[in-house]
Amino acid sequence: MKRDSNGRFVKGMTPWNKGLTKDTDKRVREYGKKGSITNTGRKLSEEHKRKIRETMKRWAETPEGRAEILRASKAAGEANKVHMRKLWANSEYRETAGKKSLAIIHARLKDPEVQKKRIRGLIKHPNKAEQQLNEIIQKHSLPFRYVGDGEVIIDGKNPDFIATDGQKRIIELFDGEYWHNPKRRANMPHHQTYEGTMEHYARNGFDATILFVSDLPNESMIVNQIVGVV
Repeated sequence: MKRDSNGRFVKGMTPWNKGLTKDTDKRVREYGKKGSITNTGRKLSEEHKRKIRETMKRWAETPEGRAEILRASKAAGEANKVHMRKLWANSEYRETAGKKSLAIIHARLKDPEVQKKRIRGLIKHPNKAEQQLNEIIQKHSLPFRYVGDGEVIIDGKNPDFIATDGQKRIIELFDGEYWHNPKRRANMPHHQTYEGTMEHYARNGFDATILFVSDLPNESMIVNQIVGVV
């Protein structure tokens, strides 16, 4: 690239290093090393940073800028694919990475906030049966409120109702005997059974009352069951 009499670059001239890379040209490689050493530890002023951001923003809005960003993004994606294929070809890496990934996932799933978001995203609450039970609770002024939308998580479980009088009590509404009966549902996790649910809350210091949707039409029986732990 040529310069004018004042040493400024002449606009429109083809730069000397166009199309060259540090892998194909020694001069580019040497300039890169010098630039790296020169800029190491260099602190830019906020004004300088602002000008760089504005310049890059204007460039990114040009057709050339958008095309270059797209090209670079695709190239980076392809390079990452090649890199990951090489890594996953190593059985030791696969085993180590798999264990780390599972550990991260398990840790996140134990986070109460993550559990709340997951429950709220998976299920629409309250359902018809929960609304019916909530109406019974309100009608008889029982000290419980609905939290089945993920508001309260107790060691990974989200109860349907929790006591409002300061006592550690919850209510779970089972939506059918089939889903919580190991005799009728093969390979059912113990924590989903009636006994497993009671044990879970007891282990965390809560008294639990488990009601069944099929019993909701019998309002007096439902009230008596709840009052039994009030």
